[in-house]
Amino acid sequence: MGQCCLRDPGDRGSEQLVVQPPSKDYAKLKLNALWNDAGAAVAVPVKNAVETVGVESRPLILPLQNAFSSHQHYKFRDCYDIEHLLGNGSFCQVWQTLSTDSGAGPPGTALVNKSRRVAAKCYLLANRPAAEGLPGPSKESTQERDPRKLKVAFQREKVLLGRVQHPHIVKMYESFEDSEHLWIILELAAGGELYSRLAKQFTASGSRRGFEEDVASMYFKQMLSAMAYLHGQRIVHRDVKCENFILMGAEGTPDGDFLKLCDFGAATLLSELRPRAMERIGTLSYTAPEVYAYRGARVCADCWSLGAVVYVMLLAASPFRHSDENSNIVVARIRKGEFIMSRPCWSQLSEAVRGLISGLLQVEEGNRLTTSAALRHEWLRPGAVVKDAEGPVTLLLDSTSSHGLSLGQSPLGFLPPASSARWGRRLVELILQFAKMDPFQRLLLALCARTGDSNILAQRRSKESVPWYHLFFALDADEDGLLALPELMSGLRLFLGPDAHLCPKESILQLLDLDGNGYVQWGDWEALSLLCDTDLPERWGPLQHTFRLLDAVTGDGYITEPDLLQIVGSHQRSPKEVSAQGVQVLQILSRWAPPTMSKPSLNLDSVRRAVTSVQLPSALNEVHLVLDNLLETPSSD
Repeated sequence: MGQCCLRDPGDRGSEQLVVQPPSKDYAKLKLNALWNDAGAAVAVPVKNAVETVGVESRPLILPLQNAFSSHQHYKFRDCYDIEHLLGNGSFCQVWQTLSTDSGAGPPGTALVNKSRRVAAKCYLLANRPAAEGLPGPSKESTQERDPRKLKVAFQREKVLLGRVQHPHIVKMYESFEDSEHLWIILELAAGGELYSRLAKQFTASGSRRGFEEDVASMYFKQMLSAMAYLHGQRIVHRDVKCENFILMGAEGTPDGDFLKLCDFGAATLLSELRPRAMERIGTLSYTAPEVYAYRGARVCADCWSLGAVVYVMLLAASPFRHSDENSNIVVARIRKGEFIMSRPCWSQLSEAVRGLISGLLQVEEGNRLTTSAALRHEWLRPGAVVKDAEGPVTLLLDSTSSHGLSLGQSPLGFLPPASSARWGRRLVELILQFAKMDPFQRLLLALCARTGDSNILAQRRSKESVPWYHLFFALDADEDGLLALPELMSGLRLFLGPDAHLCPKESILQLLDLDGNGYVQWGDWEALSLLCDTDLPERWGPLQHTFRLLDAVTGDGYITEPDLLQIVGSHQRSPKEVSAQGVQVLQILSRWAPPTMSKPSLNLDSVRRAVTSVQLPSALNEVHLVLDNLLETPSSD
């Protein structure tokens, strides 16, 4: 899959800005020198520093997908202790595990979350019993394992999870390989499967039915948001069902109704050369008719599955199967699109949701609702309650706009206009702070965001509760789960209102786009949010994960030049660009390496120091003054 970029990287030119000790006349600055530890200067051409507002004219590209290769030196059993089984399949098991090394930090450090629990998905390569403390095949499993196919499935799932970034898709932290096990480490969902909560509701309900429509609608908006994002990247999941949506918190907690899509073992990336995934993969009552007809799956196959999910959530029953029917009868009904409407609960549903289900369960792919169309369906239009500083605010969808505030729609409600105005200036301040940071600090924040806990609704640990989740979706005007740079700029200007001239130039916003694909993704947005997280330097779990990811190449306990080049390197770069990348990597190592090191390299404490440091090296301060002064002039973009 090449670089696994969500979009083809745009060409931003090959010029680089590397700042030397300050010069008084930045307007005339044409060359800068990168001073290495020996004092030698390497000349690198740049544009006028005022035009580049003190930042790189072509930022150091940080494709984070490159950081999620499997560990070759670190071993799973050295990093985690297995606690208990969460789920068991024919070839995979999911275990709750406890990190064993997250508490190791500098003396005197008051660490938060010294160890944390995660979910570990294990692909079992061998049929024989495993070593003590490691999982082996279940007694019920009689199927022979094909290690080659399992390795392909593992690689596919790992690559896709390393690539996708969305608040309603489960996070992958890291992965391990050994001769008998392949491990994918995922965030742990404290609330378990949505199906389990549905079963609890069914048992507790006197009417023996599923969720109420308002509850199902809340869950379905989140599902659609994740699926619309995947489909925009031409990724088809192929196993969408209630069991594969997990709840991030226990019932009654702030994250108790926050859903995430999981299990990408059947997911695949489509292309012009492979417009359909031809394997017959899926779960009986959720799989689209074209798959059973051997025509393969496009992204619209997931839309069929979503229709089945809505049916199941509301009726707590399969749309195509009575309890005593065999699979052949069910498949025949699916191929005809004859879902069961004779159940008493069906007639009690609103006309709107019955229309939605019928629109998704269309046999003809061209007639089936897409995720984009479903997002605009009338069933999802009622008002929503959003917690704001002034208290709960009920907002109704503007009938003249499918995007509420002429911007995006949050799956969990709309952002009140008062809130968007209040946070516009704060966003600009944080974006400028992020832009001033060293590239290594931006990389660390991005990886800490990808490997940190998803306390989305609880907000970041800070004195201010910036509504990051709602702000992201409010800015996402086309509802594709990505913020194109012009889209972000337009949204910020709307947020700022009469202060729209304070909106940063696109050259500054580019620094939020860490992998250089032209979009600010959810992971980039989370990295920005960490500027408000006062506890981050003391939360050793994300820092330890980040360190291991950065130390993947050498695995020697130090981050060195080969380790960083693994992340910033690209086969699409020319030798001259690769050389420039190497220069920047050496600059990073020289800046943050402890003085006692014989050669530039970083240890775990160096990583914590870089994250802790919000004041950039003094050599950059005058350049930052240029950046600040430009805010006083209206932007011409």
